[in-house]
Amino acid sequence: MHPGHSAGLRIRLDLLILTTALQPDETVLVDFVITNVGTEAISLPSSVNQNIEKQTSVLTLRLTSDAIKDEYFTDTASKHPVKIEMVGTSAELYGSNDDPQTFIVVAPNQSMRVHASSRVRLRPGSLTLTAHTELLHFIERNSSRSSEVVGTADSEAVITTISAKDPAAR
Repeated sequence: MHPGHSAGLRIRLDLLILTTALQPDETVLVDFVITNVGTEAISLPSSVNQNIEKQTSVLTLRLTSDAIKDEYFTDTASKHPVKIEMVGTSAELYGSNDDPQTFIVVAPNQSMRVHASSRVRLRPGSLTLTAHTELLHFIERNSSRSSEVVGTADSEAVITTISAKDPAAR
């Protein structure tokens, strides 16, 4: 077991920062690397198609950082800005037991890499980013559907310096 990991998801989660310059939408490109640290192969959702028939599993990947820009909306009644409290999701992968192609089997000591965007707007400067993942399975019982958390994992914090824009961009 690694700190920040649950027994139900025997993985190591690593975060790779692909660019040190903010994209025009103030995000950065990242890779989430999921390594199977267990002794048996694991099956993880791998489809980006949210509308697949009978989703049975969802793997959510997201980031936290002290450099995430706050988001606001204006309350129409009071005309005051209100901070939006939400967690931006970088990527969601879906799987259906009816379609084996919506899963990837990751053998012990093997990895799966997910290319994504931070999806949250970041401030430039020296910052710390941490990746998080959660695997959910959906269960159908008596015509009702519920979900259960199979497991969660957190990466070690990555410290990097992000510049305001790519100096090579023209």
